[in-house]
Amino acid sequence: SQRAVLEYVSVLRPGANLLRNYLRLLAGIALRRGTKVEEVLQDKGLRRLLRDPQTARSGSRELMHKRLRELRYPQMHRIGERFESARRDLGLSPEVSLLPPQSFEGGRLRLTFEVESPRDLEARAKELLETVRSGKLQELFRCLGAPAGRTRGAAEGEQGDQEF
Repeated sequence: SQRAVLEYVSVLRPGANLLRNYLRLLAGIALRRGTKVEEVLQDKGLRRLLRDPQTARSGSRELMHKRLRELRYPQMHRIGERFESARRDLGLSPEVSLLPPQSFEGGRLRLTFEVESPRDLEARAKELLETVRSGKLQELFRCLGAPAGRTRGAAEGEQGDQEF
């Protein structure tokens, strides 16, 4: 186990906090799978980080952490992929950002957008209203576990404050 971990540590050279996170994630994955840490470290995605010298030098620490989180929390990873796909399907302009709550817990999205003028603000507001009316936001809220009754929006003709 130590030898397998050492191989990654010598290539990636994580700091103490990141190494601690790696070890915690590895232990959790191994425990959930009923296997040894060495077997977890044989994951193709993790091995790829060691084989590609360019990746190993630039950003592989973060990629390692990301892959370990995917392996440790597969359901959250699937929800995240579903959320990202639904967000892309909205076709919002780059100035508009929709973010899920941390760990996809809670039913609220964070919406931010940037504008340079009143005309820009009006364009963003129209874009957002069209998105709500299209009904496409429903899938984002489903990813957050919103009950069916709370995914209605302006597409069904609600007035005033709307529940999604």
